[in-house]
Amino acid sequence: MQQTWRLTAWSDSGHTAFSVEIDGDAVQLVAATAGPVLRLPYKTQVFGSYADPQHLSARLITLEGWMGHDNDGHALGIRIPSQTVMPNAYYLDVPVTREQLASLDAARGTNDLFLKILLSGIARVPLAAERDPQAANEHGVLLRAEFPGEIEAVRTDSGTPCTLKIARELWLTILSAAGPRRFRLIELPAPEASALNTVAAILEHAVVNLRRGEWRDAIAKAREVVEGLIVELAKHWNVPRTTDGSTVKWSRDLGNRLKNSWPGDPTSGELLGCLLASAWSWTAEEHHYSPSMISKRTEAEFALGLATDLLMLAAELMVSHPNPIVHESP
Repeated sequence: MQQTWRLTAWSDSGHTAFSVEIDGDAVQLVAATAGPVLRLPYKTQVFGSYADPQHLSARLITLEGWMGHDNDGHALGIRIPSQTVMPNAYYLDVPVTREQLASLDAARGTNDLFLKILLSGIARVPLAAERDPQAANEHGVLLRAEFPGEIEAVRTDSGTPCTLKIARELWLTILSAAGPRRFRLIELPAPEASALNTVAAILEHAVVNLRRGEWRDAIAKAREVVEGLIVELAKHWNVPRTTDGSTVKWSRDLGNRLKNSWPGDPTSGELLGCLLASAWSWTAEEHHYSPSMISKRTEAEFALGLATDLLMLAAELMVSHPNPIVHESP
């Protein structure tokens, strides 16, 4: 999606305006040695009236600004450093930290990313051929004499920030290009099994909790994911849970039953049972409220990683094995 900023400059030649158009669908992230750089490609155009006695065209010389999430209002915290507008390189490079990328991702939630950007810069505007030698500014100071074709550098400013949309899929690609990072990226495609849509929605909320640093809430949501999967798996393959047995034991028994019922695919059922038992144990409240050498952030990331892998495996197996398993005779 393209967005246009209108930068205005004033001179004795009249009102001159420049447009800067940034293409949100072409934004890239360059993994430089010193850290990630967000690259914003743009196009410029000039509007308005000006005298051009020696055919010296008006043009932007430099661009700079500030950037943040759309929710930030005018308190934009990412600096766009001043850069020369080059004739063959029309893009703005914005150095960002991985923490800033994570913060933007947390503010995004599960939607597209909306960046608010304020632009300003320096422009070259040809001057009028003549000026009254007695002309003075608002303070009464005489203006210096000028000559035909002289060029004046003037400040430009878009005045108010504009919003640039970056599609969710592109933003995930950008995050992946950030290189090694101290946060885990967890994103889910929609599961193939429609019965798991509600469970997938719970996991999406857990991911949002994780991005916001709400570690305990993320673990609690991951637990709900595991509980929801157990309900759906028991219903799908007609393997009801017993009221007097542990969930870990039921999960392992489920894996063994699936292994015996799928002679052409024995390891998949066994893996599902093991993942289910592990996820249930890891998301248990007593585990996370007892003393641990592992940080709560790491515990939450691991819990969501387990829940994510479990959900996708369960969805694949429910589609590839749609029929209830045959129970063995006592």
